[in-house]
Amino acid sequence: MIRDLWRLSNLVIRSELWETRNRAVFQRQQPSWSLFFKRVVKMIQVYSVCLRAYMRNCAEDVLLLDYFRVIHRSVRHHQPVEVFCQPPDVNELQSCDGAGRGNPGVAGKGVVARDVNCSVLGVMSIGLGVTSNYLAELYGIIVGLEWEMQWGFERICVRSDSFGVVEAFKSSSIPWFARNRWMEICRHYESIRFIHTFREANFAADKMAKRGCLLSNEVKVHYDGRPPFLNFVEYTNVSYYSFK
Repeated sequence: MIRDLWRLSNLVIRSELWETRNRAVFQRQQPSWSLFFKRVVKMIQVYSVCLRAYMRNCAEDVLLLDYFRVIHRSVRHHQPVEVFCQPPDVNELQSCDGAGRGNPGVAGKGVVARDVNCSVLGVMSIGLGVTSNYLAELYGIIVGLEWEMQWGFERICVRSDSFGVVEAFKSSSIPWFARNRWMEICRHYESIRFIHTFREANFAADKMAKRGCLLSNEVKVHYDGRPPFLNFVEYTNVSYYSFK
């Protein structure tokens, strides 16, 4: 809310300065800075009704709101949600994926392949150029499933933090330009199941995705096993928390 309030104040001050300048130039009126201050505060009070953001639970926010004489807003409380990393079933390969930054923007994709013991079989980073988060998630899952064919698993479990992409694959609502590759993948695997997870329980793949953002478009870098730079991975007996 404070950020929106500063933006509003900036717009009001610039507008009032321009009107004061026009009155001084065209109407020969002497500027009154006390009146200028009162008009600015009044306009901020009027337009602040349209602000919909929450304020933080801190004294600094209250001081700023009191200075501009803006009505206090409710505080948004974050509720922690306990999340876990579930291992794949027996004879099943788990594919964890994460998208890059920007929507749209320079995107990358990360894939972490793990077995039933949660051992890392391999990781991969993919550069996707400039695209949206949805297409980055979509392409990353398809390329990751194609790459994971090398281990010979017939059953795959894909964990993704993109709920929209997970639902799209479950309902076979794949865009037309990726449908042929998806059908080839379905013919290769006996079963593919999708699980939506939180980013806090998928941080290893997110780290690989950030490395993918540094790669050129369609460039793939993969490693066998767990690389040295992947310091932390998710464990099944550890609780992770996401704040909603």
